[in-house]
Amino acid sequence: GDAKYTSDYTARFGEGTPDKIASRIIVNAQAGFKRENWEITAFAENLFNKKYLTFADRDAASVYGQAGPRRTFGVNLKAKF
Repeated sequence: GDAKYTSDYTARFGEGTPDKIASRIIVNAQAGFKRENWEITAFAENLFNKKYLTFADRDAASVYGQAGPRRTFGVNLKAKF
């Protein structure tokens, strides 16, 4: 697995008061099992389902924000023939 830290930042530049996006830590995990000719791996991205914005503009005609990806999980299966 891994973790990614993003510090807070200004969401946009231009007129008006700039919007700040808060810092965050996103954790991903992966575990698997491997044999001679096959492998199975389970994974989770944004393991703790952190809710966050990647962009925001409160001064737009209609307030706008873009949410970061929510938790996703799945299984990968690989085989060699």
